[in-house]
Amino acid sequence: MGADMSPTVSVVIPVYQRADLTELCLRALEAQGLDGVETVVVDNASTDGTPALLEAWGERLTVVRNSVNRGFAAGCNQGARAASAPVVVFLNNDTEVHSGWLDPLLDAVADERVGVAGSRLLYPNGRIQHAGMAVMNGGEVVHIHRFAPGDHPVVKRTRDLTVITGACMALRRDRFLAMGGFDEGYRNGYEDTDLCMRLATMGLVARYCGDSVITHHESASPGRHDSDFANGARYRDLWRDAPPDHSRLLAEDGLIDLCSPGVIWRGPLLDASLEAAAARSAVTDLERRGWRPAVHEAPMDAAEPGLGHDLTTLAAVNRLYMSRGPGRVIHHLVPGGPEGWPAPGAELVAVVGPQAHRPSGYAYDTRRVVTFGDGQGPTGAVAAAPDSIVDALEPFVDRPEGIGFWGAAVGTTPEAVAGRELLAAITVSDRPVRIVAGDADGQTDTALLPPTGPQDFMPDIWLAAGPPVSRNGTPEWDRLVGAIGGRVIGRPWTAAAEWPSSWLPRFDATDDLWVASRMHRDALVAQGLDASRIAIVPQPIDIDTHRPREQARDDSPITFVAICRPGWGGGADLAVSAFVQEFSQQEPIRLRLIADGTTITNLEHEVLEVLARLDRDPATIADIELIALAPGAAYPAAAVRDADAVVSVPRLDTFGSDVLRALAFGVPVIACADGHHGHLVDSRGGFAVDLAARPLIPWQRAGEAAEPRGLHGLEVSVASLARRMREVADDPGGARRGALFTVTAVREFASTAAVSAIVERRLERLVRRPARLYRAAA
Repeated sequence: MGADMSPTVSVVIPVYQRADLTELCLRALEAQGLDGVETVVVDNASTDGTPALLEAWGERLTVVRNSVNRGFAAGCNQGARAASAPVVVFLNNDTEVHSGWLDPLLDAVADERVGVAGSRLLYPNGRIQHAGMAVMNGGEVVHIHRFAPGDHPVVKRTRDLTVITGACMALRRDRFLAMGGFDEGYRNGYEDTDLCMRLATMGLVARYCGDSVITHHESASPGRHDSDFANGARYRDLWRDAPPDHSRLLAEDGLIDLCSPGVIWRGPLLDASLEAAAARSAVTDLERRGWRPAVHEAPMDAAEPGLGHDLTTLAAVNRLYMSRGPGRVIHHLVPGGPEGWPAPGAELVAVVGPQAHRPSGYAYDTRRVVTFGDGQGPTGAVAAAPDSIVDALEPFVDRPEGIGFWGAAVGTTPEAVAGRELLAAITVSDRPVRIVAGDADGQTDTALLPPTGPQDFMPDIWLAAGPPVSRNGTPEWDRLVGAIGGRVIGRPWTAAAEWPSSWLPRFDATDDLWVASRMHRDALVAQGLDASRIAIVPQPIDIDTHRPREQARDDSPITFVAICRPGWGGGADLAVSAFVQEFSQQEPIRLRLIADGTTITNLEHEVLEVLARLDRDPATIADIELIALAPGAAYPAAAVRDADAVVSVPRLDTFGSDVLRALAFGVPVIACADGHHGHLVDSRGGFAVDLAARPLIPWQRAGEAAEPRGLHGLEVSVASLARRMREVADDPGGARRGALFTVTAVREFASTAAVSAIVERRLERLVRRPARLYRAAA
């Protein structure tokens, strides 16, 4: 560009490390001509060879250098401010432009209706990385035609969309700066989608230019995905109500049946090999038989010209991302393939084509391996006929619909333990389960999770375990589950005798609600919810580890056990008050308060506060023992099994699991009949305590986490509790004999097998109903 010539366009390239890719990007730009092009590079504190590379390019570049990595959004904004042309093109440094890439973008942004324009992006092997994006339910966006052949007719045309990717994004510089540029609240993710959504609210379109072609290596910068969770949360909070356009876009492309995939095919499909030819025939026949095949992105075989241009293949490559369903995974193995054989335990293995043979050295169930070809090498070998492939696979494909689990499941919290218990009941059947553990992080050990099959499917039904609104007010189901679409089952893991009114619309938006007890169900029905969509799904109990003790009671003191959660909600003050007022120091009796080791000091303070309020000297009361659970211990099974009775009177109790476990051990339970599992408490094995009040749970008490407004708990009568404890103390043997009669009832009600049967019946009923499709509550 001459010194006296003003640039037509400014290409802004934010970079962080990867000098090798930056050099390829700059060389490709140079090869296509830099006349009228100003190149602005924003270096986000790279420490590799990037500074030296930019120095070597000299005056051909305008360089903005940052002392710290400010991220994509801030870097682009800096580059736009430093640019001088009327049009700015943001270009990732992991791209290589092709001949004629720029003019279509400039023509597009010259149109007053266009807010932003973008290119057709190809993977290095020629397949589609970006051909525009579609808005799904909840505002989430996905790439359309991803991994389709890069020369497919549907990806070569220009069209107007709502969203395009930021890997190459052209727009008018004055408009970009006037709207504040990219939102710097995002960190290397969703900035581009957010910008497109803001332009859409201004009545402007995002134009996808199919005749502007760029190779994209995709997400090559270090740390690209470090903030994905926070970025996604921010984006969904802002745009979850954006109108979806995926159905319109796919209909325009002739793809009208993108319902849940019935089978997912993994293996070569679009290359010129005989194996890929056999796979294409099989996928076509799967479609004809109504199995709705989806093609997984791996392996990334090269797309040959002319292969995969039919609508069946195009639907298959889209279905995995554009629809939500389980799909049995078929691993199509090719001897010597790039990925090797899949891991042992794969659902189904299909070895197709010449040189086909069963893999050796892997512990496959041979009933899950289907082999085609003569296995003798290339001489005389032919690909199997498509009908024989599908006929052989048919027995393996018919299976129950899959379900996704979202919630705590891998930690040591009571919620995580409960999550694993519920998952154990769900996975008893052959139903595929995908687990998205909300408490997982990079250091999490998932060994405690129950065994599941492959996780590479998108369920059509999601079980959202946990409160719909978190303690800090974040609408969890809206943010994390509502964006997924599909059916949603709510599992509100919070105790309540009455629910916050703000939660009710979220409950009503689900297809089903699974509550732990009749108390939960009755409270919801009383507040106006449809009883037919509320199921009592007890918290499962592992019966094999909960068996009554066989030996007779020894002469040790009569022992009451209370498992205490910290704070007002745990109800430890109620148990202590009743105990010290009913029993004297001279009686052979004790109260064991068991708590997590991290909260035992708080529990000690609570006990001392109760004694001070009652004006009792700790040295003159009946024996109270405080026992700290060992680190990582989830439940004091031995202490409970050996107790004379379990006192369970929390004001807040998520599932009533202490009641179920104690009764499964054959230990009497002293609890409120109006609370969890009252039908078991008010039986021969239980001692029902009168209810004193249904107090409104405080919004926040000193030193405790905030609870949602409107949530009500249970408070028992201390006098009634004291009387029930005295009844057990007067006849511990009779109380134990009565509890043994309840063991069978607990097994029939809450064993893993019993809960699994409830889950299966509920799921079968659910899939027969039209989906409500969860939507974010107003």
